[in-house]
Amino acid sequence: MGKRSHERINVIMASSFSFGNSYYSYCLGTIMNISEGGMRLESCKCLPCNSEANILIYGNGEDIQVPIKVSRIIKDNGFYDAMGITIMNPSPEYLELVKSIKTTS
Repeated sequence: MGKRSHERINVIMASSFSFGNSYYSYCLGTIMNISEGGMRLESCKCLPCNSEANILIYGNGEDIQVPIKVSRIIKDNGFYDAMGITIMNPSPEYLELVKSIKTTS
């Protein structure tokens, strides 16, 4: 596995994603680190590797929808409870969020 193209910053941020069309397919998650190109998302459910979805990042007064692709599933303490995420076509709002996190950390 190669080096990341962007340095990850440790954060704790609320997010959510859905993986289907029913009410039960909605899931909450916590972003544990973030960069311009990816993040680690911990959740009670993980999407399959290489699947694509949109996640919603809850910000200070402004929520940001981000298109993602699951790069890997992370097993911790015997459970798959985190995903390595690649950001697909990061929006200016997402890049501004990461920039603001970098300047305050």
